[in-house]
Amino acid sequence: MSQFTVTIEERRAVHLAGMFIHTDMQKCQNDCHTLWDAFAPRMGELCPGEPRESYGVSFPIDAAAGSFTYWAALEFPAGNPLPQGMAETALPAGLYAACPVAGLDDILAAYTHMYTEWPTTQSSYALRHDTPCYEFYSADHLKTGAFTLYIPVAAK
Repeated sequence: MSQFTVTIEERRAVHLAGMFIHTDMQKCQNDCHTLWDAFAPRMGELCPGEPRESYGVSFPIDAAAGSFTYWAALEFPAGNPLPQGMAETALPAGLYAACPVAGLDDILAAYTHMYTEWPTTQSSYALRHDTPCYEFYSADHLKTGAFTLYIPVAAK
C-alpha cells in the first residue's frame, strides 16, 4: 500500500515570476536545492511580506533524456516590472493529480509514485507530458514541511 493519496483537481492558470535552471534527473536534487538557496532570499523582491506561497515547476525538455527546466517561483501579476535576474512563466489551467507530500525527504518517492506506480492503477486518467508538473508550497511550508505535488492528467 502506498504512503501517498492522490486526488484529481481542476487547477486555475497561474502567472509566475522567479528564477530557473536547466537540469536532468541525475543532477536535479543538487541543482534544485541550489536554485532555492539563491531564490529564497530574493522572494521579497516579488512579494513583500511573509509568509508566501511558492511553486517549484518542472517544464519537460526531453522526456527520454530526463531533462527539464526547473523554476523556483511566486505568483506574480503579468506586466509588472521584474527584478533583475528574474523571468516570467505560467502554469496552464487544467486537470491535475494532486499528491500531498509530508516533506522534502519524501519528494523522490512522491515523484516515483506519481510517474511510475499511480498511472498503472488508473482506468480514468492518463499522465500528460506536454504540460509542466509542479510542487505547491503553502505559506506555512517552512513550519510544516508539507507540500503538494501536482501532475497534469487528462481523462481517458
